[in-house]
Amino acid sequence: MGQPHVNTPQAVSPAGQAGTPGQNGAQAGAASNGATPYKAKGGPAYPHRAANAKKPGGIAGFFRDKKKLGITIAALVVVLVVLVVVVLALPRAGDTPIAASSTGATSGSASAPDSSYDKDANSLPEEAFIGTILPESADAGAEYVEETLFLGDSNTVRMMAYRDITYVTLDNCIGVESMGITQFATLKCARFVGMPGTYTMPEAMAIMKPRRVVITFGTNNIGMGADTFIGFYRSAIEAARQNYEYADIIIGAVPPLDQIHQGTALSMTAVDQFNVALATLAEEMDCKFLNWSEALKNPNTGFCQENFTLSDGVHITREGMEAMFTYFRTHAWISEDRRPKPLGTIPKQDGSMSDIITKDISNSKAAASSSSKATTVTVVVSAGTGGTVSGGGTYTLAFGEGLSGITAIPNDGYEFAQWSVSLGSIADPYSPTLSGFTVPGSATAGSTITITASFTQVASSSSKPESQSVSSASEVISASTPEEPVSSTPPPEPSSTPEPPASDPPVESVPEVSVP
Repeated sequence: MGQPHVNTPQAVSPAGQAGTPGQNGAQAGAASNGATPYKAKGGPAYPHRAANAKKPGGIAGFFRDKKKLGITIAALVVVLVVLVVVVLALPRAGDTPIAASSTGATSGSASAPDSSYDKDANSLPEEAFIGTILPESADAGAEYVEETLFLGDSNTVRMMAYRDITYVTLDNCIGVESMGITQFATLKCARFVGMPGTYTMPEAMAIMKPRRVVITFGTNNIGMGADTFIGFYRSAIEAARQNYEYADIIIGAVPPLDQIHQGTALSMTAVDQFNVALATLAEEMDCKFLNWSEALKNPNTGFCQENFTLSDGVHITREGMEAMFTYFRTHAWISEDRRPKPLGTIPKQDGSMSDIITKDISNSKAAASSSSKATTVTVVVSAGTGGTVSGGGTYTLAFGEGLSGITAIPNDGYEFAQWSVSLGSIADPYSPTLSGFTVPGSATAGSTITITASFTQVASSSSKPESQSVSSASEVISASTPEEPVSSTPPPEPSSTPEPPASDPPVESVPEVSVP
């Protein structure tokens, strides 16, 4: 075959030779097969034009050929229709992303680690853990939650953000963003009013004296093998029991991920493997396993249900928390209360230290923050029973921004107690004027942080019985009345002559006494 006509300034042939831009490939081909090419006068040789040599060329010839013209117009119409369809299908600025399907996956393809996830490959064999996995029970109510201390990572911190449905506050929760099980016995992450220093989670257990504790870690440990993970978890439970042996210990299942999630190190396969290993550990160490992940999973896919995580596919939403805590209350473990009585005064936590880890060990949170479209969080400032908040309300703040000009005002008969915050810290939580709060860098973009002022009732000063006040006043008067002076002159000898009756002695005036 002859060489094709070359349009580029210089092209390299398969043999490595450079072609010449003006080379006539058609002539070379004709010479090779012995044909005599048609050559128009004054022009190059083009064999394919021989049959059409007498037809007019150019635009005029094109329009005279009705067949070609019709085909071209039809092709243009098809191209135009395709372009219109493509343009209409493209997302426009401000559009809401396509909703996730009913399978639990958001639009798009799954992240690499989960592209071949098999929900049945590492599923939890519940029949093998009868007596360890908590079965369904009657709803144990808010009191059951309030007697429980929750220890964990960022999803544990988020429990306090929805306290109206979870009943979780600083009184029964210690959570730290990006924390893993490896730091359970070493990271000092709790401080208490009137107590110097900071304390680890096991040390805090001895101070807070919970009836039971739920420990939930694992998301930030994905990447290590299940055996290594369980080794650290076993040490954590031992440390908890060494510090406070009276609490029942429940191991919480690692929450599932959305099919589309941030952090390439995260995988649902690893989550399932961790949960099977945790159930095995719970059985080994005479703990209970809370399989609340089944309240979050889509049964068809094994991933988290679409509305139960934020856009990062990792952190639990309000709807997800409601499902988790409904499950928690209806899979209750109520055993004998083994705590020494009386419990005595239990100190309050001195603010939250949830943001003390500045680097996410799994990189999942950093990836979520950098890729999220949202760059702000919602901060809700409100008052509890017994007061109001001047300047309270809902604010939209960027990372690092703070609040000012907000004051807690108690109602009659109440006094301000303290501020509490679901994420971050407050410089002086016991001052009525809110100060020192800024949105921590560990916050999830688009999430909500709650700040609440709490108040305590003051005993009324008029509650003392009136009779007691009168009695006290009479005692004061009696004590203040001077006694009659005693004369030092001896009494006269009795006389046989009766003396006239003496007149009544003058009544001394009692000095006026002011009764408080």
